Amino acid sequence: MDIVIREQNEKAAEQIKALCIRYLIRENRESDIFIAERGEQLQAIIDEMEMAGIFLLSVELDQQAAARKLAEKNGIHYIVLIADSMKKILDSISPEMRPAGFLLSPVDEEKLDTVLDTLW
Repeated sequence: MDIVIREQNEKAAEQIKALCIRYLIRENRESDIFIAERGEQLQAIIDEMEMAGIFLLSVELDQQAAARKLAEKNGIHYIVLIADSMKKILDSISPEMRPAGFLLSPVDEEKLDTVLDTLW
């Protein structure tokens, strides 16, 4: 499963990527990790992805279009929402979103590991 990160803060995105890499090494799992800096990049990744993926998406960015595209494509992808408060996460949920998990910013390594373990 590939991991796709869409975070508004470049530094936070790199930190999440580093945590994902540590998880993959520790658990001996293979995965490509992508950081989608812009919405167009995220859409292109979704278009090209053929297998299930884990999408770590900041709710600060409009993720409704990405969620719709993921649902249309095949519904086997997992969306994990990231925000600095549960209120923002709850406000961003819609029927097509169907999140598989939630993480609060800054992302805690142990909580990320738990989410990835559950999804894998």
